[in-house]
Amino acid sequence: MKFPQSIAVGTEVNLESLREFVSAKVIAAAATHDKDDGFPLEIYRELHRLGWLQAFIPREFGGGGLPTSDLIHIAREVAYGSSGVYTSACVLPLALTPIIHFAQPRLRATLCEDFVRNFQLWSFCFTEPDAGFDINSLKTTASKVPGGYLLNGVKCFITNAGVADHLTVIARNPNAERTISAFYVPANSPGVTRGKPLEKMGQRCSNTSELFFEKVFIPDEHLIGVEGQGFKIAYHTLQRNKTLVSAAAVGVSLRAMDLITEHLAHRIRYEKPLLAQPMIQGLLAQLQTEIEASWLLTCRSAATWDAGVSAVKEASMAKLFATHTAVKVVSEIVELFGGYGYCREFEIERLHRDVRVLEIYEGSSFIQQTLIARELFGKHLTPAATTKRRAA
Repeated sequence: MKFPQSIAVGTEVNLESLREFVSAKVIAAAATHDKDDGFPLEIYRELHRLGWLQAFIPREFGGGGLPTSDLIHIAREVAYGSSGVYTSACVLPLALTPIIHFAQPRLRATLCEDFVRNFQLWSFCFTEPDAGFDINSLKTTASKVPGGYLLNGVKCFITNAGVADHLTVIARNPNAERTISAFYVPANSPGVTRGKPLEKMGQRCSNTSELFFEKVFIPDEHLIGVEGQGFKIAYHTLQRNKTLVSAAAVGVSLRAMDLITEHLAHRIRYEKPLLAQPMIQGLLAQLQTEIEASWLLTCRSAATWDAGVSAVKEASMAKLFATHTAVKVVSEIVELFGGYGYCREFEIERLHRDVRVLEIYEGSSFIQQTLIARELFGKHLTPAATTKRRAA
């Protein structure tokens, strides 16, 4: 399955206004949102008013039409200010990409144009309590009835679940041969119940909770794609979105580097700034090198998607390396802060809690390794290939 190229490939994006907004609004309020578990609705409203949330929507529907190679810059800048704010924002392309590429034309136009005009939040509903990302273990069902489907089940770890206006849901049809399908569901539909927000270690400003579906009616026209296409839709959507997660990891890494550089430049030991110590400079140089490598992998993944080619391997490599690097960078920098790094008064302590989940969502590092190995070696391990080698 190929995704069509973005409408405005090569568009230059002026990030200066976004950087100013991130500095003035996102960073300034991040500590308060973390302490209060507050969902920063006003920040998302402003990002929408400025047009950043709609940047991925095709121009034919009034959006920015930006390619992935431009969207990674936006993801990096927002995550530089707060990876929690980024997480709730990045679910928007995750949930709407299936609509853009696979929904019926009327539904696609209605939802995309409405999203561009009016501030809204979406959730992508895939993971379940006993299934995680295992598509074969999904228990949420969408049973065919006259005129549509009845949705029943539970989804967990759903970003924006408590605040979303719209849902993209992956469910199983128990009575069909091709069972996994994707559906659009208004969040206020009768039978949809939101669970309490989860109390998380980090990214506390990003709303995460369960969603319960009990006899939720879905009309036929809200089927995304065709019956049985849900796995491909979910799989390719998740793979592409990993590139944005990689960019966010780079943003967190760069924020940590800026914090420690400023801190060490003003910490005087033996009549010199700690930043002048050769061992410290060597460590920071190594970390910056790995951050640059993360960004290059991210750019390669984005360019591959924009060329209309599946970039599962490239996206998995970028996420594996960039998120691991972000966790490593923040951990090393916490230590360089000394005792201050362990205190909530300092921003690096929040980064240390926030960054860890980047290695987990959109597929853990183990899953990325599995996908990379499959792309590298899968053709050598098919039954046909094995039989050919034995015959030789």
